[in-house]
Formats: sequence, C-alpha cells, structure tokens
Amino acid sequence: MPARHLLPCLLLAVSTLAQANDQDNSTVRLDTSLEDPYQLVVDGELSGSSVTVLECIFNRLQRPYQIQLTSLSRARQNVSRRIADGFFSSAPDSQVDGYAQLSAPLLMEKWYWYAQDPLILNKPIWDRELRIGSVLGSNSMTWLEARGIAVAQKVPRLEQLIELLQRGRIDLFLADDNAMRSALSEQPPQQALQRRFVRYSPLGVYFSHDFLQHHPDFLSAFNRQVEHCAPESSALTEAEAHYLRQLTAQHLKRWAYHDELLNALRQVAARNTSMERINELDRQWLRELLLEEKPLIRRLLQTPPSRLLANIARQHPPVQ
Repeated sequence: MPARHLLPCLLLAVSTLAQANDQDNSTVRLDTSLEDPYQLVVDGELSGSSVTVLECIFNRLQRPYQIQLTSLSRARQNVSRRIADGFFSSAPDSQVDGYAQLSAPLLMEKWYWYAQDPLILNKPIWDRELRIGSVLGSNSMTWLEARGIAVAQKVPRLEQLIELLQRGRIDLFLADDNAMRSALSEQPPQQALQRRFVRYSPLGVYFSHDFLQHHPDFLSAFNRQVEHCAPESSALTEAEAHYLRQLTAQHLKRWAYHDELLNALRQVAARNTSMERINELDRQWLRELLLEEKPLIRRLLQTPPSRLLANIARQHPPVQ
C-alpha cells in the first residue's frame, strides 16, 4: 500500500477503536423507585439491598452507571422509550419482555397474602366479593392483574395498604415479606396480621433490547457477576416448605394423569416388551450419551410424551 494511503487508514482504525471503547464504557442509566428495603434513601443517599448488589456488580465490571429515582411505572416507560437503559428491581413481566430482557435474579422476594381474618386466606382469590388491595405499579399488582385477579383498591404506598386493611376497607393484599417487615417497623404496635405464603419472586434488572443490541456482551458479563454479589438465599420456613410440597404434589398428580402420558403407557404395556429388551434399550441409551450419533435418543425425544415433558420443563424452570 502506498505510504500516502497508510496514514488515513491508521487514523480511521484508531478512531473506530476509540469509538467502540467509548461505547463499551459509556455510563449505564438505570431507573428505579423507592421500595424499602430494596431501594431507599438514607441521609440523602440512595441505598438498599438491590442498590448494594448493583454497586458490587458494576464495580467488578469496572463500568460507570447512574441511578435515577422515579416511580416504577415511569421507570418502565423510560426504558420502553429508550430514555433509560434499564430499570430495577423487577419481577418477570410478560409485557416488559416485549422491549427489555431480565437479568439473573439479584434478590428473591417472598410473597404472602395478608389479612386480619384467617378465614379470608382460605377463600379463592378469584372470588369477586373479595376486596383486594395493591400498591400502584408494584410487581405484585402486575402479577395479580396478569392473572385476571381484580384489584379493588390501589394506593401509592404499602403503609397505606396496611392502614386500609386495619380499617376494614379491604380484605387482604399481596406483599413481600421483607417489605412488610420494613413497613410494620415504622408503625405503632397493632394486632398481628394473618398471612399465607404464596410464591417466590425473583428480582432483577430489565435492560432494554436497544441497549443490549448496542452492547451484545453486556448482559452475559453482568449475569456472571451476580453470583459473586447477590446474597445467599434464606432458608425455607416450615410453612413455606409445606406449601411448596403441596404445590409440587398437585402438579405431579396433574401431569401424571395427562392423557398423552397415559396413552403412551397403555401402548407400551400392550407390546408386552420383555425385561431383556428393556435392559438392552437402556444400555443403548447409555452408550449413545457418549457418542455423536444418537438415533435412539433422538427418536424417543421426538415422541409426543417426550415433547409434553419438555414443554412442562420449559414452563416450570428451576429458581436460580
């Protein structure tokens, strides 16, 4: 290449690398809302358990970031409009999935139904006579409405929900255990509320598809740091363990009696396959696990029962 052409090419290459480096190290804007103990202001500084985990992650990534405080609904809106790169702390939300992708869980919430009357907790939540309350724009409200559960009262703060319940204006509400502990600690002692465990809900950061398109390696790098920065999960209480055992038993019973599986078992029984043949197929399966060619495994995985079980596994992934 002639020398007169070499310098402009070198300058172009240096400029392109500099722009890419600037883009990779650009400040990440995250929006959030106040929710004690996950996001709260202490002595004029934003703090909380989610904020602490994020600080650890971005320090390990050596990536600048800034947090803007707003409402959760506005945070979602800012991400959808590409004003912010992401928002937290959010539970999985099918509507947000259309314009953003959720990170690995930073923290895990424990959701409970709270009521004054223990009998209320045994009523079906789709009962139209139940007066259910919720915090506007909260993760729990999104979850309820996505399942068609009517919310009668919507208020800006959890403390207001507790007051409505104590005054008999609502029958029950759904809230996170840690958030409730924080809210109750700020109130004078009252009659203990009744509660029933509902579910675990992972909390993460939703990053916009636009941001991830411009930074394709960011989310995988972010998620790798979560395991170093997120706190260990707390142990299950006896009530939670009992509920999860009941829920698991219900699901297993329902799946075990699925028509697709029962029909497959009847067909196999009708063949009267010998134990010797069964053992031979089992040995072949084990051999194919070590080989590149897997004719038996591929054939069996394409059968209707296998596809059914694979679909169940996708719908019920393990909580990380």
